[in-house]
Amino acid sequence: SEDKFSVHLGDLLSNRWLNNKLSEKKYDLICANIVADVLKNMCTTLLSWLKDDGTLIISGIIEERKYETNGAKVEKMVVKDGWAMIKLSK
Repeated sequence: SEDKFSVHLGDLLSNRWLNNKLSEKKYDLICANIVADVLKNMCTTLLSWLKDDGTLIISGIIEERKYETNGAKVEKMVVKDGWAMIKLSK
């Protein structure tokens, strides 16, 4: 059911309705697979939607690109075939 799991697709930076809907509650887990430049712009917002003990998993980051974590703690990083996945917490 939606109270346990939901998937949303859309541009969180320009779609105010989607952004407001997702801001209504806090989440245990957020996953985002988007290019690094977009993730940089979204990181603060995504972290604000996490519960205090929540996890943010981001991917779609080319290994050579430095990624700013906006104060989040890097729990784990996995690199495969030149692409990075980073597990973050508050």
